Amino acid sequence: MRRISFATAVFVVALTTAACTSDSTSTSSRPSPSSSAAPSVTGPAAIDPISTGAPVPGEPAFSVARQGTFPSSLTVPGSADGSGCSPGPGDLPDGVWFGSPAVWTATSMDVDLLCFYSGDAATAEASARGEESPPPNDYLITNDNPTLRALPVAPDAIGYRLDGNAEFQQVPFADFIVDPGMFQACPDFCIVWIYVNDGQVTEVVSQFVP
Repeated sequence: MRRISFATAVFVVALTTAACTSDSTSTSSRPSPSSSAAPSVTGPAAIDPISTGAPVPGEPAFSVARQGTFPSSLTVPGSADGSGCSPGPGDLPDGVWFGSPAVWTATSMDVDLLCFYSGDAATAEASARGEESPPPNDYLITNDNPTLRALPVAPDAIGYRLDGNAEFQQVPFADFIVDPGMFQACPDFCIVWIYVNDGQVTEVVSQFVP
């Protein structure tokens, strides 16, 4: 087990963006996903960053338009956010995954999956690990499995990065990897939500932590 360091210069921003269940070391600090304010989305085809997950015509099963920029647990209630972090061996299933890119290009990503727990799930997980509970800032990130997964990136993939006003900017993925925005110092400190459809990365969202 290794501990992830989040000693990075960042500001407190009310941001809502999450993942996991068992690719999990630990870390904590971030505003609660239930915070009332959320960064807005700007750029071409701007959309509401908060979604009910209801079907959206023309949108893939896993997208910001459906799950929002902070996807709460899509599996068992009380588990890690997003699609979890125990997808098993083989190709990464379609879903919304949280992780840290080790290497990325315009066509592929090598990602270390992480687990993102928030709210009651973070409290329970921290307690189970014998750590401070509730954890600071109501969240816990763990990483018990440092295995890298190679993911192909769709040609029309989109990135959502935070600007200096804590607003999301929607940009082509190729632009996102060059400049992932504020609060990221890739590859040393880089954490994102990864939306996978038909085996390809279709969207990536920057995750802020204080």
